[in-house]
Amino acid sequence: MNKLSKIPLYFIITTLLIFLSACSNVDAEQSNNTFIVKAKNATKKYNLSKIPVSCLNFILQSEKFEGKVIVDVREIHNAKCGGDPETSPRLFSIGFDESKKEICAYVERAILSECF
Repeated sequence: MNKLSKIPLYFIITTLLIFLSACSNVDAEQSNNTFIVKAKNATKKYNLSKIPVSCLNFILQSEKFEGKVIVDVREIHNAKCGGDPETSPRLFSIGFDESKKEICAYVERAILSECF
C-alpha cells in the first residue's frame, strides 16, 4: 500500500478546496487592483480633480451600478493633505463598463454624469 492511500480522502478534498479558494481570492484582488489603477489613471487623464491623486482614496464598491464597476473617490484628510482627519468626503465615483469600453464619472450617481 502506498503512502498516498493512507491520507484520508476528506483531508485531500479540504486541502484542495482551500487551495482553490485562495487562488480565486488572488484573481479577485488583482481584478480589484486593476480597477483602482484605472480610476487613478482616469482621474489624472481627464483632470477629474484639482486635488493631487496622492491625497485621494479610491474605494472599489462591492455592487455594480447600471452594470458598471464603481470606484468611489474620496478626499484623504491628514497632515500632508490638509482637512479634518475625522472626515473623508466623497468627491465623485468612476464607473467602468467593460463591454462598451466606457468610463463614466458620477457626481451624484446618475446625476451629472459624463462618459469618456
